[in-house]
Amino acid sequence: MRRLLLAVSLIPSLAAAQDKKFVMEPGPRAPEESLKCIKTRPGFKVELMACEPAVQSPIAFAFGGDGKLWVVEMGDYPLGTPGKKGGGRVKVLEKTRPDGLYDKATVFVDNLAFPTGVFPWKDGVLITCAPDILYAAPDKKTGKVQVHKLFSGFREGNQQHRVNGLTWGLDNWIYGANGDSGGSITSSEIPVPVNINGRDFRIHPESGTIEAVSGQTQFGRCRDDWGNWFGCNNSNPMYHFVLEDRYLKRNPTLLFTDVRSNVSDTPGAAEVFPISKPLPRFNTPTALNHFTSACSVMIYRDDLFGPAFDGNSFVCEPVHNLIHREIMRPDGLTFRSKRADDEKKSEFLASSDNWFRPTMIQTGPDGAIWVTDMYRYVIEHPEWIPKEWQAKLDLRAGHDLGRIYRIYPEDKKPRPIPNLAKLRAKELVAALDSPSGWQRDTAHRLIVERDDEATTAPLEWMIAKGKLGQARLHALAALHGMRQIRPSLIEEALRDKHPGVRKHAVFCLEQQPNAMIVAEAKRLLDDPEPLVQLQVAYTLGEARHWSAARLLT
Repeated sequence: MRRLLLAVSLIPSLAAAQDKKFVMEPGPRAPEESLKCIKTRPGFKVELMACEPAVQSPIAFAFGGDGKLWVVEMGDYPLGTPGKKGGGRVKVLEKTRPDGLYDKATVFVDNLAFPTGVFPWKDGVLITCAPDILYAAPDKKTGKVQVHKLFSGFREGNQQHRVNGLTWGLDNWIYGANGDSGGSITSSEIPVPVNINGRDFRIHPESGTIEAVSGQTQFGRCRDDWGNWFGCNNSNPMYHFVLEDRYLKRNPTLLFTDVRSNVSDTPGAAEVFPISKPLPRFNTPTALNHFTSACSVMIYRDDLFGPAFDGNSFVCEPVHNLIHREIMRPDGLTFRSKRADDEKKSEFLASSDNWFRPTMIQTGPDGAIWVTDMYRYVIEHPEWIPKEWQAKLDLRAGHDLGRIYRIYPEDKKPRPIPNLAKLRAKELVAALDSPSGWQRDTAHRLIVERDDEATTAPLEWMIAKGKLGQARLHALAALHGMRQIRPSLIEEALRDKHPGVRKHAVFCLEQQPNAMIVAEAKRLLDDPEPLVQLQVAYTLGEARHWSAARLLT
């Protein structure tokens, strides 16, 4: 697998290389003018939510349980900030007017060297900042933000290839993207290194535990509603990680093929359709108008866009100034996707502004898709730019600029952003029964973080009576994470009408006695859903029981 196609620079022709001074054209546009350059598929609108000076060089973001918008700025990209050890920051953005922009910015952590991601956790945030994952939170006595190293050993190097993308998993772990760099990772609690070369990882920050998991994602690992994980790299916009590393490593002599599967019907560096003017390039001209910088793959998990967009995949392509969409469908143990019939020769979103650089997309608490626009002239890393060109280019042009947008149907209104952190136990459980994937994930995380016995009875009710299959799944997963799940509840979930709930119920059996694992898994050997059957095989392999091998056979 090639880590990076060389043709990801938008740099003028070699003829201009003879000039000692190079004028970068086109120049940057004001936020309102750049907004006018963005074209979406019919029926959608784009709204500017934040811009400079409140936000500069944004590359990643996350909404906290209290509704706060956390943003990562990599202002030191690509070679550092002159005169500073670290020019990256994590900010909190707020609105001074309910109907206005996020125009108030508070620096939470400063002087970071090339931070790549942020994840709200406990009283603060986790920050991916190779070689470390940091935890930053206000001191309870002084209120001053304290920064602690939780994990170390992630490789540094090219800033496009560093640890990133922390995401909540249904198994109550936090998953992260390798960045295509790897490393041998240690923590203060577990000093024995964990090698993540060629794989992504998951962490329990409180215990200091880290494990390697299947997949190697460059930027933006994600999952769907039911626990299937996906990733990407520059020239491969979407992988599904089918087989799970923690099960495969039970047999160290097992030889297996690639654990991932390309999802798109046209995998790899497929054709894209920008509307920006193609600038002359000095290398690999055949890569023009093809994926060369795919990042932040995302599955839409909400209902604001309507049923036609449920489970669609989206991915950024910053070199070509666009966001690409495909319609995804199950295909046995994996998935397939293709362009929509009315997007065969166009993109879900594209800009004619060459400085528009979408780096991360996420479904927000309001149901809209939010996107960070790093807004740079040169997005390519100097590693792939000849030295003579580096001397002529302003590689930091746009470091003090940046925008955040949201996209939603023009005939619908995004929901208000809720404050889940203020909810009591029963209200927090009720919040699981929502079409919003962000709300379910966040309520689930807060329930597990609080570990409050007052949530046990409401969670049990949700498993039995929850309207949405996703709500029943999250309730089951939360109780499992709190180690409060009764065997009878697992048995009930094994009979759930939705295969995603049955699949996770089989996973929950792994904490039960061997005899129960075998007895219950046996009933699902002929489940009509292939992914349930795969989990049955995984879980039977955990049972130390004579009949497990017979059932597997």
